[in-house]
Amino acid sequence: MFDNVLSRTPIKPEEILSLQQFSSQIALAIDNARLFEKVQELSNYDDLTGLALRRFFKENLAQEIYRSKRFNLVLSIILLDIDHFKTINDTCGHLLGDEALKSVSKVIRESLRQTDMPCRYGGDEIIIMLPRTSGEEAKHIADRLLKRIKEIKLPENLTDGKEINLSISQGIAVFPNDSDDQNELINKADEALYYVKEGGRGFFALYNEVKDKMK
Repeated sequence: MFDNVLSRTPIKPEEILSLQQFSSQIALAIDNARLFEKVQELSNYDDLTGLALRRFFKENLAQEIYRSKRFNLVLSIILLDIDHFKTINDTCGHLLGDEALKSVSKVIRESLRQTDMPCRYGGDEIIIMLPRTSGEEAKHIADRLLKRIKEIKLPENLTDGKEINLSISQGIAVFPNDSDDQNELINKADEALYYVKEGGRGFFALYNEVKDKMK
């Protein structure tokens, strides 16, 4: 909207034409900016789960580790997957598998702080970055996720009327206690996750508390 409020000078037709041309260019620029933002969002987040993609996650993890080193902060990561996910896919179909993955991801997104970052790391494997979070605090978060995911009810039209209960296994690693290197920190969480899987699944383990049991 254009208006000469102070002088009340009439707006000439040629000025209106110039303003129309200018506004068209501005509108095009705004549309392009919105489109760019949408493309950026799509390239950073998984379409099925709404979780960050691995590349975007690792970029943010590297930044957070740098910040934690500089200001002497702690940081935890949780690496988890859905128990017996392959069996769900094989026996009930990929539609139910997708629904299970979406439901678990939704619970995770709604259970975390805004500063936390969950990521679809691959298949049904999900990794969560927890800035300024100790191992004990990460265990409380893992316990909350475990309980809430057990409450998920999958649509009966996809389960042939059967009740399928979901559970997750989780491995936790802490910076800098377990490692101050990004890739090694993820590997430690993976080792803790492997310990959980070997121990019967459906619970969580802090790497520092189980590392001696894995030797």
